[in-house]
Amino acid sequence: MPELHSPLATIAKPGRYGSAAGSAKTGLVLNQQAPRNILQIAGWADFESAIAPLLDHLGFPGIGDYRTTQSSEDRHLFRLAPDRLWLLGDKQPVPPDKLTPAASLATLDITHGRWVIEASGPALEDLLHRLAPIDFRESQFPAGTFVQTAIHKTSVLIWRHAPDRAQIYCPTSGTHALWSFITDTAAPLGYEVAG
Repeated sequence: MPELHSPLATIAKPGRYGSAAGSAKTGLVLNQQAPRNILQIAGWADFESAIAPLLDHLGFPGIGDYRTTQSSEDRHLFRLAPDRLWLLGDKQPVPPDKLTPAASLATLDITHGRWVIEASGPALEDLLHRLAPIDFRESQFPAGTFVQTAIHKTSVLIWRHAPDRAQIYCPTSGTHALWSFITDTAAPLGYEVAG
């Protein structure tokens, strides 16, 4: 697979910015990184029954819901639509052919089509509330939860994978503009770009 290059290499420079520029500590850290492997799996009307053997083979108890991430070993499952899900992992699974009949499921590696902006720290919820009209309080959006929404007219998936840490999966083509919008929004809070 071709090597992934950061679409933010020229603008995501390590340092402290906004109201935290001169302080020793910040409540928000921004980071950018290549995504783990993302396999999109889609199907048709029989999607749930067609995907069941594959999910069982990978150690998932079922197809899940549209808000909760399922995890099995180093893999994470996101149900995005009635007939579509994402499977994230350190390496792509090679499912046995008998589990993925060509007429029932369609798979597509979309790793190169996404980039990840990660936000962490005590000011995480403040930032997320400024970016999208969602209730991001931990009581309503706990670790292990994800949501599909838009930030600055860009469709994204936000995954809170730890209490003070969230990853924003955005289209690679829109990452530059999204990063600029997120850093402008974070400036009043003060933030650090991790090196």
